[in-house]
Amino acid sequence: MENGNGRVKSAIAAKKTPLVGFLAGVTGIAVGAGLMYVLDPDRGRRRRDVIRRTVSDTLASAEDKLLESKEAISDRAHKLIHDAKSAVSAIV
Repeated sequence: MENGNGRVKSAIAAKKTPLVGFLAGVTGIAVGAGLMYVLDPDRGRRRRDVIRRTVSDTLASAEDKLLESKEAISDRAHKLIHDAKSAVSAIV
């Protein structure tokens, strides 16, 4: 479907079905519940600390895995270069 600017609208945006309104409402409720959970005056601080530690640990683990992958790729590249040089030397 084309709007006045010649752009194609998505089927969902063009129809504005009740499903779109329902999904928007469910999303709003979920976001509100999540904010209430995290910003709770009684237990919110502990929950935020747990979330902070979990995210920090996950990021540190991801960083470690990336460094391991980088080293493995670097080692393989150096081996390939060495093998290529050896193959060329054997030919020449």
